[in-house]
Amino acid sequence: MKGVAAALALVGLALLPQRADALSKDDIIELCNGFPGNTIRIGVVTKGNLEKTLARWPATFETYLQEELADYGCNTTMVPLDFDVITPYTRDQEIDFIFPNPSAFVDLKEQFGINEFVSVKRNFAPQGSNETQELDQFGGVVVRAADRYTNINTFADLKANPQTMRVCAVKGGAFGGWHIQWYEMLKAQIDVDTHFGTGGGDHAAFLANVADEAANGSDAKVGGVYFIGNHELALQYTMVNRTCDIGIARTETIEGQVEDGVYTFNDVYTISDKQVELGFPQYISTPLYPEWPLARLAHVPVDMEQVLSIPLLSMDKESEPAVIGKHAGFGFPYSYEPVREMSIALEIFDCDLGYERQAEFPKQCDACEPGYYGRVSPVTGLRICSPCPVGTYTAQGATASTMCMACEDGETTSSEGSVEGACTQEPYDFTTIAMFIAVPVAFVIAMMSLNILWLRCVLKRQMTISETFQHIFQMFKSMGKFAFGCADLITDIIVVVNALRNDSYAAYHQAYWAIGCLAFVASAIDLYISVAIYHTTMQYLAGDHEKITQKVQKSMKGYQRRGSLRAPDSPMGSQVAVEVAQMDHRRVWNLLLQKLLMQEKGTAGLLLLVEDIPMICMALVVAGLEASRDCVELPGGLIVFLVSFGASCLFGGHRFFIASGFFGQVGKYDRAFAKAVGVPAKLSSSNNGAMPVYSDDDFSGELRLVSSVSPKGSAARGSAKVRPLVGGDEGKHGKQ
Repeated sequence: MKGVAAALALVGLALLPQRADALSKDDIIELCNGFPGNTIRIGVVTKGNLEKTLARWPATFETYLQEELADYGCNTTMVPLDFDVITPYTRDQEIDFIFPNPSAFVDLKEQFGINEFVSVKRNFAPQGSNETQELDQFGGVVVRAADRYTNINTFADLKANPQTMRVCAVKGGAFGGWHIQWYEMLKAQIDVDTHFGTGGGDHAAFLANVADEAANGSDAKVGGVYFIGNHELALQYTMVNRTCDIGIARTETIEGQVEDGVYTFNDVYTISDKQVELGFPQYISTPLYPEWPLARLAHVPVDMEQVLSIPLLSMDKESEPAVIGKHAGFGFPYSYEPVREMSIALEIFDCDLGYERQAEFPKQCDACEPGYYGRVSPVTGLRICSPCPVGTYTAQGATASTMCMACEDGETTSSEGSVEGACTQEPYDFTTIAMFIAVPVAFVIAMMSLNILWLRCVLKRQMTISETFQHIFQMFKSMGKFAFGCADLITDIIVVVNALRNDSYAAYHQAYWAIGCLAFVASAIDLYISVAIYHTTMQYLAGDHEKITQKVQKSMKGYQRRGSLRAPDSPMGSQVAVEVAQMDHRRVWNLLLQKLLMQEKGTAGLLLLVEDIPMICMALVVAGLEASRDCVELPGGLIVFLVSFGASCLFGGHRFFIASGFFGQVGKYDRAFAKAVGVPAKLSSSNNGAMPVYSDDDFSGELRLVSSVSPKGSAARGSAKVRPLVGGDEGKHGKQ
């Protein structure tokens, strides 16, 4: 008999595609050696009755399996598990296999990926019969004492008669002793939290309420669901002690207690009895579900399923271990999907991704419709269905989608929740480009408008069109110079900082750092000159001629020291004193501007010598030295190094162009100085000889700004006054 069972087991294993080929003896020995002490730990859920578990299951999971695996050096040990420790033992891998109830199995499979490979078969012999039946499914019972609550025969009757009742179940995590019956009550729209009363609790709370009722009368009775701890006590309190009004347990419990003489079948009434309907040999109030599985934990090699399956599937139902365990061996398991659907309805765990819990009672899971996809709600943490965002879609007619597909480049959808075929050509969006253009332009216009308004307030008159345009031109030019100087300064800072951070001990890095410091100082000077040019222009336009005059007077002293300022008809060595305060303000400003431009070009040449040329040379040297090391030691890394090198080349070319005009700018400065102090004014016919007005020929042409206009509209330019230092004569030109 055992040989036939073993052959059938091997055939069954061969038919399963996920099973490996037959293992050799050496393969099994190697697998057994992978367990600490060559011992396989099998956890068995006790159902709240440790004594009964220890009496039934060691013969199967220890004695029988050790005998079958002795040739391979494998040992097995059984680990009893109460409901409260199933999850931590599985999570912490304190066991290798587990024999749980179906709801615990589904929960552990969801959390830790355990895998079932066989399930137990129960032996059952009806009372008075010598023939046994193999049962690979089971259910639950909901019972009352036969002579109590005789108006309650179905779950519908239970729903129609809400009253204070003590309901005795096994445990909150018990499948046959609570979950199955709870699910049937849920389908009958019975809210177990309130229907029987607001009480409930554990075994101790139950005993306390029973004692309180005995002492103070029925008014002290508190209804609710009480978890007694095991199946037998739940039914005993209902039929014998009568302290429970409704008893809940798994199938086979009634038959076992009747066989033990605890009560008779006549003492029991099964609510919503389905025994005849299902053709099941035991009292039952619920649908049938698969029997308990034996499952492998995720850390155990999958081939160990085959190692244990063969002896368990070939076990004879009349063997001693089977008789002691009151089972008929093991078989291949049914699908546990019905158990999973029940757990979802009871909200023990959530729907699959791509499904959403429906609002109706009971709360089953519905697949996401076409155009919707499954995701986890960030608020509730539950899986929900959401419409595909604009630009994405699901396949036509597809349900339970877990993701949306994106339209091709240049295409989009008109709304959320679209399906395949809804993608259309996307209209070009100029918003981003417009923002990049509009924001800077708006900023510049705003700044210019505020600046012009400020000048008008200072001048206390309206600016002419020529003044306005010249002011705008100067602002653009100054902003460009300022931006250029800031960019140069930033790159110098990057060079210095990164040279300090990366391998500062290397000689060429120290040189890189030193050049960066020099460049930093020169760049700061260059930036200062740019700001000074803009500031001087603003002073002139604002009519602040006194400050400009003071700056020019300093320049005059420099010329006097050099002996460059001489009267045309004076003896050699004599000098003249120029009354700058009486000079034309436009010529004075132009003189100062030419001086600043000369300094700017000189500074550009200095930067070219101390920064750009050394930086470019050092960069080439460093790149050559680091090329053999994949450029891992470049100051600041490859990207920063390339940016710095490119900036040095760009700035160097620009500064070379500026510095090349230095000597020409020196000549412009000298001519501007000569005009400021020695060019006579020319009377213009347009002013009727009232005030001298200079023609365009009198200026260098670098920047032509119209000078101030008097409130009456006439020109208000001053004339240059030159007076010899010796003698009382008014000089060659006289007074204008």
